[in-house]
Amino acid sequence: MLSEIALDTSIVIPIFDNDPVLRRRFADIETAWIPVPVIAEIAVGFSDASPHPSQQSEFELFLSSLKVLECTSNVAMRYGTIHRLLRGKGSMIPINDIWIAACCLEAGLPLATRDNHFLRIPDLKIEMW
Repeated sequence: MLSEIALDTSIVIPIFDNDPVLRRRFADIETAWIPVPVIAEIAVGFSDASPHPSQQSEFELFLSSLKVLECTSNVAMRYGTIHRLLRGKGSMIPINDIWIAACCLEAGLPLATRDNHFLRIPDLKIEMW
């Protein structure tokens, strides 16, 4: 059992949607962190024309149970290092995912994800959920 972990968008959405398997795994974590870019990715999905207008407020309530990994200047420097490394290898991943990885590396936290491309980032601890 992990005491602390950061959550990728590919994990947060199913937890928020009450996936029973991920809900159980999430319940076993002492402290769950959410990187700011994950919050941004989810916020993009909210719209004024949503058939579920309460989704945003429900997500904000869920968010209040998590700790937030901020994007600091140190995170930005890590982002630059990761971006250069991946670009140099010709194995880029989505830009937001580089930010997510940089947040986790700076905080020394593993990342729960369902996206294999995070495995391209050296030293990033991954938990495939």
